[in-house]
Amino acid sequence: MNQEQIGKFIAELRKEKNLTQSDIAEKLGSVLMLLVNGKGVFV
Repeated sequence: MNQEQIGKFIAELRKEKNLTQSDIAEKLGSVLMLLVNGKGVFV
């Protein structure tokens, strides 16, 4: 997948779940904070 395809894929999923770009940014920020603080879970 190239960058454009990934963007379209994320947009489709976001719209299916009725999320705004701000919602996604907020969720992504929470995940990044967990990773930065060493609390991320990797399987």
